[in-house]
Amino acid sequence: MKFIILGISLLLFGCTNSSTQNTPSLKDAMAYGVVTELNNQDENIEKELFIRLYQTPSDSSCLTEIHSVCQYKYHMSVSTFDEYPEANVFELAIRGEIIDTTWLAVDTHDYAEIEVTYNKFTNEALENDKSLTNVTTTKTLKIDVRSIVVTK
Repeated sequence: MKFIILGISLLLFGCTNSSTQNTPSLKDAMAYGVVTELNNQDENIEKELFIRLYQTPSDSSCLTEIHSVCQYKYHMSVSTFDEYPEANVFELAIRGEIIDTTWLAVDTHDYAEIEVTYNKFTNEALENDKSLTNVTTTKTLKIDVRSIVVTK
């Protein structure tokens, strides 16, 4: 009987700790993030995945005297449209401000490629600190429900 109670307790405890970590970064994205539904863009391209982009202020601070946001960090949620959908959330290695996203045409099931263009600093930071040098970067995200590979 003790083993049954112990087994049930372990099972219930295991269910409360999901495989997705409740990191402060992910909690911030879910609670305070600005959500962009990427599937609403580029309507001429058929979407094989449902993708959302979450933007939250990064911990970096270049304008401490005016409490301005210098850079954003990004999370991306990816899910399939299948009968038994899979889903995952990824933190992107992009810091700055995404200024453009473009879906690329691909013919692969449960896969997407999105071109992302971003500035190193937010427009607000660049306006308030003229010593900052902006760099604009474009990368391609190769996305499936298990991984995101950044190229270029």
